[in-house]
Amino acid sequence: MPVTLHTDPHFPCPQRLQLVIEHLNLPLQETFQYNILKGEQKTERLLKINPAGSVPFIEDELDAQPFFLAESRAIARYLVARYGKDSGLMPDPSNLGEYAKFEQAAAVEVAGFDPAANPLVLEEHFKPNLFERDPDLHLAQWLRKRLDPVLSNLNNTLKTQPFMAGEKLTLVDFFYVPYTHYLVEIVWPSCFEERPHLAAWWASMTKLAAYKSVYGSKE
Repeated sequence: MPVTLHTDPHFPCPQRLQLVIEHLNLPLQETFQYNILKGEQKTERLLKINPAGSVPFIEDELDAQPFFLAESRAIARYLVARYGKDSGLMPDPSNLGEYAKFEQAAAVEVAGFDPAANPLVLEEHFKPNLFERDPDLHLAQWLRKRLDPVLSNLNNTLKTQPFMAGEKLTLVDFFYVPYTHYLVEIVWPSCFEERPHLAAWWASMTKLAAYKSVYGSKE
């Protein structure tokens, strides 16, 4: 497959995309890994094709004109639409109800879960362990309070369905995985203790081969 991946596998957004690549079993043409703490992804050539200087991003040379794309969720959608149509990870737009539920679930992840989980993991894990900076404990406490009702709402959603968007595993489930991994394994291990439906969903996600490939087996 003529897709080249540029990434730093130590961080959640690249991991989000890697989970999807692993699940789809996509044979990449080439993978370049960078240390983003050293700014290795901001060379002159790379900034010309990816001005934001972020990872992950891809180069797809299937067509005559190479196609460049950044942002993990956008890339995941693109790869499924182009190379994983039969995966079931995105619903058929002609099924309006299923497609609307998928978009609703995706919106909850990006607008409800991520704005609290992302900075909380940054404060309590990445700052002290990778950036060698002290966490802002007051901010972390506020973020936990903000995230708590989001987790409860997700638990309620999962009372009546096994996955975030309904009866089937979709991209949305993978979108949740990286920050959930750091929450459950490192930052807030008790966050699912009184949320059995969320805990059951997480147990099913950690059994997937893609999860084991990216994070290792929990067994």
